[in-house]
Amino acid sequence: MAGFQQQIRGQVLALNTLLQGLQMESLGDMRLLLQSQQAQLDQIHNNTASLRKQYPQSTVPDSIFDNKRSANSIYGAPDSVLGAEDFAFDDDIVNSKAYRRAMALAQAQFDKVHIADADENHLAQATDDASISERLPLESTTSLTEQIEENTNTVAPGAQTLAWNAPIKYRTFTASTIPLDGDLPRLDYDWASAFELKKADMEGRSKQEVEHQNVMFEILESEHQFINNLGVLSRLYVDPLLNAWPKIMDKPSKFVDQAFASLNAIREAHERHVYLPMLACWEREGAWAKFTPEPFAALAKSAEATYVSFSQNFNLAQATIQDELSNNPQFRQFIETRRQHPWSQKLGWDSYLKIPLTRLQRYRLLLAVLGRTTSSPSDKADTVMADSKIVPLLTMVESALRHGQLRLQLKPMVDSLSAEQAAGILLSNPERRFVTSGRFPVQIMQAGDDKTWRDCMVTLLDNAFIITLGTLSTPTVSRKATVVVRTVWPRCVDGG
Repeated sequence: MAGFQQQIRGQVLALNTLLQGLQMESLGDMRLLLQSQQAQLDQIHNNTASLRKQYPQSTVPDSIFDNKRSANSIYGAPDSVLGAEDFAFDDDIVNSKAYRRAMALAQAQFDKVHIADADENHLAQATDDASISERLPLESTTSLTEQIEENTNTVAPGAQTLAWNAPIKYRTFTASTIPLDGDLPRLDYDWASAFELKKADMEGRSKQEVEHQNVMFEILESEHQFINNLGVLSRLYVDPLLNAWPKIMDKPSKFVDQAFASLNAIREAHERHVYLPMLACWEREGAWAKFTPEPFAALAKSAEATYVSFSQNFNLAQATIQDELSNNPQFRQFIETRRQHPWSQKLGWDSYLKIPLTRLQRYRLLLAVLGRTTSSPSDKADTVMADSKIVPLLTMVESALRHGQLRLQLKPMVDSLSAEQAAGILLSNPERRFVTSGRFPVQIMQAGDDKTWRDCMVTLLDNAFIITLGTLSTPTVSRKATVVVRTVWPRCVDGG
């Protein structure tokens, strides 16, 4: 019985791993997930083989995808009514991107529409978070007019002028009005389903035109999901931390400001400047809408400062959350309950915190695929123009991330040095490079020419070698140790 119980737990783990993989944004994340679960999956395989040998009369299928009906079902007869667990599992499967793409292809083949298999390698690239600079060579293009009205296309036209009246769910996000036990708003599975297209609607259209519209709709759908995910972060983490009583931590407002800064501003910028204008374009022009680069130019112009601020704070935000997890058991329990919430899709806080950064990378990959699915020179120029607006923003984000990492590495030094000492080694210079640091025994000159060994924090920068003497007092109520330091410059160290 213990073996069967262990096997059931193993199958639950395997299914949860499958569901996580279906919902992940990139092949890299999926590969890391499988690598992290490799030992457990191997154990499940071994347990299954062992149980099959012990009970040869059992006809357990080799895979959950086995279509043989010889195995007994835990739900009784094959025609029995499925339980709530079945529907919950099915819902997770059919709402995954992998299933949606497979169904779109199957539907196209069933209707005998001239839609061949879309290049899965292109779609895989569009969801991969690998280095962008290696994927897409830039082309020189004329720049967009910089004078773009802030409210251009942010409001849908009147119903009487619409070629397509988008359902209300297209303007519904993870707002405070949706109860936490409710379902997240989701868009249609694919472009053809969204516009209810039939075989006759695609007559005279080439495979490339259909693929082009599918990729355009993928940009819209993924933008809606991105905005929803930022809303999930706010609803599941920020709001409960601020409103919890008794408090989960000493200063929740300060913690939220450090850990989740700029996320609401990024969400509003994407909704206002990218998603709503793109949706309005689909509504005006219908299923065969033309791509326009203006939303990407508007985002780069309006959200530049917000993205730079978020990127500079990103490493500090991660460190802030990790420190609280290490020191606060109540916060650890809170984080685990958030991960188990259905909205989280079994993903942790770190997966949601980094999505503004990966979103810009996905833009470039999706735009690259979009450009390859059209033969129109003007359409190709529009996609390259949109990409040319994202490239400078992404470059600034990468630079801000490096600067933020340096600030985090130098933070203990900034706290230790006086303003004069910090200025003496140009510590605030953005070109300053942190090499390494650690605790080492150093021989220090004492009064009367005596020498003694002291345990010191040694920090190596590209232009300085700093030794800091410190003593830790008893930790305070806030669990943070009070540090008393004095700095000894290399010229003051004898034999160190």
